[in-house]
This record gives sequence, C-alpha cells and structure tokens, in this order.
Amino acid sequence: IYISEDIAGTGRSQVGDSISVGTNESFLMQETMLHSFTHIIIYTMSSLVEQSTPVAIELFDNFATVSAVMFLDFDLDAGDIGGSITWRAPTNVAQVTHYLVYFASLLTNVSDFDTNVFRDAPELIERSLIDITSAGSEKLAIQGDTGIFDFTRFLVYTRSSLVEQTTPQIHIVADEIASVSGLTFVDLDLDQGDLGGSIVWQAPPRIERVRVYRVFFRD
Repeated sequence: IYISEDIAGTGRSQVGDSISVGTNESFLMQETMLHSFTHIIIYTMSSLVEQSTPVAIELFDNFATVSAVMFLDFDLDAGDIGGSITWRAPTNVAQVTHYLVYFASLLTNVSDFDTNVFRDAPELIERSLIDITSAGSEKLAIQGDTGIFDFTRFLVYTRSSLVEQTTPQIHIVADEIASVSGLTFVDLDLDQGDLGGSIVWQAPPRIERVRVYRVFFRD
C-alpha cells in the first residue's frame, strides 16, 4: 500500500509494511503529511514480483476547524473570568465528535501566538484543559471565579473518533475588570454604636457589564 501523486504511483511512499493475504485492512497513522500526494494505491504481489498496475482511490483531506470564537467575561474581578465561550461549527462536521477548549500560554518570549507554532514547536505551548463538549453544542460555560493565572489565550479544537486536531482556533482571554474606587463614608449619626450617612464611590471606568452595586458590612 502506497500514497502517491497520481493513480500511476508517481512519487509513491509506502504505508507501513506489506500486508499478508487474509487481511483486508490497513491503517494510515494520524498526522501523516499530505504533501503533494493525491491517491492511495494498492498493489498485489506474488512470490516473484509486484504487479505493475495498482488499484487507486483518491485522497480526501477532511478539514474541520471552528470559527468566530467569542467570549464575554462577566466575572468582574481581576484575574478571574466567568461566562460562555461560543464558536461557529466547521462547515463539514461529518467526522467531528467533540470540541475541546483549553487555556494556553507560550513558554517563550515570542510576542504572540502563530498557528505555525502548533505544528513546528508544540512544546513551547502550555495548555490546561477547561472542558470537552460534544459536537452539536457550540458553547461552553465557564464558571465564575475561574482563575486565568498566566494564560492569555483560549484554544478551541475539534476532535474526530481518531484524534484531536493539531492546529486550533485561537482567541484572546479578555479579563473584564470593574471595581469601584474612591470609597468614602462620613458618619452623621452621633450616637455611640450607631451609623448613618452617605456611602459614596466612583464608578468603574467600564460599566457595560455592571448590573448593580452591592454594599456590605465587613468585620
């Protein structure tokens, strides 16, 4: 069994070892580079010689990656996130069984993620799995108070029944922070043990995701 550049066997490359008679199946390992190959070709071979004219089947490279990844952070603490990460399913989902979502950061001084690093230097990427969801659900809820630590990106992968894809879709982890400042209180109740007066603060610079303010006593 070979992969080749045409049905005639041009530039062919053998797939594994020769297969004994009685076995009608072989396995093409994941991550096999397509290069310029276009066909799988199979020859029979006698004790004397390999046949000259093989049977061929055209190769189809199944490509399935998500797009339009979005995340809005509704945990307003610095260093924590919470909310739903969503994405658009691949055009062809016939072989997609699951989606996997990771936090990621680079273990190097490279200024930014490049999709080539996943193929050429995956050891430079630190990943932490957030969760897995089945195909048909293009959304994953991230619980509030989830720490981002030093992670700077989300990675969303597709997975088939065989293997997880090598090159994911990348999205920036945007930590929404909304804390009040300038908090003041002047007690105008002059009885001992009683308080009264206005509590005043300055609103956060960004209030798009702030619904209410809550004021508590604290020991």
